[in-house]
Amino acid sequence: MFNPILISGMPRSGLHALLGWIKVQIHPHAIDFTNNGKKYRILRAALISKLKKTHLKRAEIYQLKRRHTKALAWLKRNTPNKKRTIAIMEQVNLQVLSEFEREEAPCKITNVLLMRDVFNQYASFMTQKLRRLGSRESKDFSQTYRKYAEEFLGKTEYLEDKILVKYNQWFVDKSYRKKIIEKLGGVFTDANLQQVPAAGGGSSFDKQYYQHKAQEMKVLERWRPFFKEYPNCLGNIDSKCIELSNQIFGNILDI
Repeated sequence: MFNPILISGMPRSGLHALLGWIKVQIHPHAIDFTNNGKKYRILRAALISKLKKTHLKRAEIYQLKRRHTKALAWLKRNTPNKKRTIAIMEQVNLQVLSEFEREEAPCKITNVLLMRDVFNQYASFMTQKLRRLGSRESKDFSQTYRKYAEEFLGKTEYLEDKILVKYNQWFVDKSYRKKIIEKLGGVFTDANLQQVPAAGGGSSFDKQYYQHKAQEMKVLERWRPFFKEYPNCLGNIDSKCIELSNQIFGNILDI
């Protein structure tokens, strides 16, 4: 049965690491449309284009739904029997995506929602942005983070039957990782955990220096060097984002 897995999350939240890890455990020949040329361009055009807009007219939503339907129908026709498909939905509009899935999708979609604590998320995001620390970047970051965190906490319920993944816990807890694969119907091996994806240049801080030894990266402490170098940036993080992050991860700061 055609049942694509869509992993939604923010840029620099660990999306590519999670995708590579899930991919090898759900099926030995799973198709990753994120890195599959023409196939992913079609999927991306239908599922990501314009979804980043906060407010959409009904006519725009209707057109997006039609494109969604055509893209997934195409994927269904071109996916070999018994293979799973998987792709990243980076920074999409969850409301529009959910409307499509409920009303128009030609197949069952498994949603995975990934969250990272706001302090490490902000540090990695802004470092990858070449430290362009303007108010616009901070505002856009805060708006998106709030929407994803509210969905994660159940304050909104756009995505049905979603699998929630806390990046912080995924990175350190083997038993937590095993439960994720079991929910996806895969066979847990923990393979690919040590890989550093090349997408986006690798880690914001380490690039691909820790290839094959990813667990040695200090991904849960990115905030330390960043806020030490840019102490005023801590004030750029929206207080609501901090509140939501603390509800999910607890207060990780020890300063």
